[in-house]
Amino acid sequence: MYFILLITLIFSLNGGAWAEVKINTVYFDNTESSLFLFTNSKMPPENDIKVTSGKLEDNRIYFDIENAILTQPNKIYEFKSSFVDKIRLSQFSTDPMVVRLVFYYKDGFDPDYIKVMKADNIIVFKYNNLDINGEFFFNIYREEPGGKPDYYEPMSLSSAASPQAAPQIPPTTPPTQPAPTLYPTGQPAPSAGAPLQNDAPKIEYKLKSKYYIDRVDIRQGNILIYGLGNAGIEKPFVLKEPTRLVIDLPNTLLKPELKNKEIPISDKETLKIAQFEQSKARIVINTSTPEKYRVIYSANLQSILISNDDRMNGVNLFNDVAPVKDIRITPLNEVTDVLTFTFDAPIIHSIQRGDKQFEIILYNADGITPQMLANAFKPSKLSNTKITRFSQTGYRITIPLKDTSKVSAWETLDAKYLRFQIKTPAEPVLTRNKAGTYTVVLDPGHGGTDVGATRSGINEKDINLDVAKKVANILIKKGINVEMTHWQDETLGLQERVDFAGAKNADVFVSIHTNASVKPEIYGIETHYYNDNSMDFAQTVQNSLIAGTQGFDRGILKSKFYVINHTTMPAILVEMGFISNDDDRNNLLSEQYKQQLAEAIANGVTGFLQKLK
Repeated sequence: MYFILLITLIFSLNGGAWAEVKINTVYFDNTESSLFLFTNSKMPPENDIKVTSGKLEDNRIYFDIENAILTQPNKIYEFKSSFVDKIRLSQFSTDPMVVRLVFYYKDGFDPDYIKVMKADNIIVFKYNNLDINGEFFFNIYREEPGGKPDYYEPMSLSSAASPQAAPQIPPTTPPTQPAPTLYPTGQPAPSAGAPLQNDAPKIEYKLKSKYYIDRVDIRQGNILIYGLGNAGIEKPFVLKEPTRLVIDLPNTLLKPELKNKEIPISDKETLKIAQFEQSKARIVINTSTPEKYRVIYSANLQSILISNDDRMNGVNLFNDVAPVKDIRITPLNEVTDVLTFTFDAPIIHSIQRGDKQFEIILYNADGITPQMLANAFKPSKLSNTKITRFSQTGYRITIPLKDTSKVSAWETLDAKYLRFQIKTPAEPVLTRNKAGTYTVVLDPGHGGTDVGATRSGINEKDINLDVAKKVANILIKKGINVEMTHWQDETLGLQERVDFAGAKNADVFVSIHTNASVKPEIYGIETHYYNDNSMDFAQTVQNSLIAGTQGFDRGILKSKFYVINHTTMPAILVEMGFISNDDDRNNLLSEQYKQQLAEAIANGVTGFLQKLK
C-alpha cells in the first residue's frame, strides 16, 4: 500500500490523475454469471464513475474503468460453463489511470447482455441474463448444508491483497504476516511513472471457493481466522471422548501450510484445522467447555473470531457504533419466518445455537426502541424473542426454538443488513403400515458388482448382507415391518436406496457396512449420521452395539454419506468393524459374533422407536 501511495503521489505531483477507485478483490458468483470488483473505500457518486466500452475482434468486448488503480497483478480468469470463456483484468494505463476488463465470449452470445452496476464499494459486471437486485447477500451460517442458496451468493475469489482489518485484539506475539505483494514473485515492480504493460505475465486462477483461509492466530486464548473472501459456517457440533467442538466452513479452501496443523490455544486446549472435503475446511477445538465458544464475524466477513466467553475482557471488537434503522419479521410461508436487521453502519455480531434457542449478539448496535420491537415481533410466530442490553453499545437477541427448527443467516457485503431465516417444520406424524407397526428400511451396503472393501479374499458386501438379514429376522419377530433394499446379492445405486426408503414411508433407515483402513492397526465400531434428527438415533444404536458386543467404541460421527444425507427420516450408517484389521475381520466371519451384532443393532433400533411413541 505504501508503494501504491507513492506511485499515486508522484502522478499527482506530475499532473497525472489521482485514482479514486482502488480495486482490491475480485469475486465471481456461483453460476459464473457476474463479476464483482471490490474497492477499499466508498466510490464517488454514480455519475462520477466513468466506464467506457468497445468491441474488439475475435469475440471480445472491453470495459475501461477510468480514474482507477488495480492493486494486484494482471490476471486471466477462465470458465467452463459460462457463455464467457475468460476474462482478463489489467491495469491498462497509469496516465491516465485506467483499469480494463476484456470479456472473451462464445459464438452466439450477445455482448450487449453485459451490464455495469454499483453497490456501495462494489462494481458489478453482470454478463448473463441473471436477475440481480440491489442486495448482495452472503450465506454466513447454515444448518441445512448444500442445495441452492435462498439468496444471491457470490462464491469465487482471487486476490493478492492482504485480509482487511479484523477485530482489534492485541497480539500475544508480534504479527508474522508479510506485507501484501502487488506483483508476482520474481517480477520487478514498475518504476514510478512507468505504465503497466499489457504483456504482463498471465496468471491463471481456478475458481473453486468463496473463502480462502490464509492465517490462524491465537489472541488471548481466542482464535482469529484470517482469509480472503467471505466466511460462513455450518452449525457447530460436539464430539465426545475426548470432547471436541467442530466448526465446518463450507465453500472454503485452506492454505496448504495450515492443513492438519495442531495449534495450542491454552494450557489444556488445542486447535486443529484440516481440508475436510474438497471445498470444506474443518476446525476442531479440543476443549472441555465447548459451550463457551462462539463465532464473531468481522464487518468485512474476511475474518472471523472464534471467541471464548471467559477470555473477552479487554478485547475491543469495533470502533464505530451501528445505529439500528429497522427490525422486521416477514412470514415466508407457514413454517418459515425471516428476521431482518437494518443498520446505518457495518455491524459486528456473533451467533450461537443452543438446544432450545438461537442467540445473536450485536456488539456495536444502538437505538433499538420499544416501538420498534412491538412493531416487529407482536404479530409473528417469533413473539417470544427477547432483546436485552448486552453492554452500553450492544444487544443480545434470544430466539426460542424447537429441536426441529433450522436457522440460516445472510449478511450483505456492506455489513448493514442481517437476515435470519427460521424454519420450524410442523410436528412430524409417524408413518404406519396397515398393520399399525413401525416401518424400518435396512440397507446392506454394496452388493452385486460393487463388492465394497476386500481383504484376504473376503468381500464386505457378503458380511453386510448376512448381518442385515439377521437384523431383519429379529425385528420381524418383534412385530416391526421390515423392508430390505435388497434381499439377494445384487447391484443397487445410492439414489435407488434413498428412493426405496421414501417409497416405503420408512420411520427409520439403517445402512449396514464394514469399515476398512490402510492402517491395519485401526479397529472398532462406529455409527454415522448426517441430519440433526438422526443424532439421537445414531447414539442409541452405537450404545447398543458396544454393550452387546463389548467392541471398541469409536463413537458417532457426522458424515456426508449419500444414503444418510439424502433421506428425510432418521437415518444412520453402521460400520460394524474393520475388515482390514485381523481381529475385527475374524470376528466378522464368526456366526456367533454376527448374531451379536444383529441383536445389538435390532435392540438399538427398537430402543429408538420407543422414543418416538
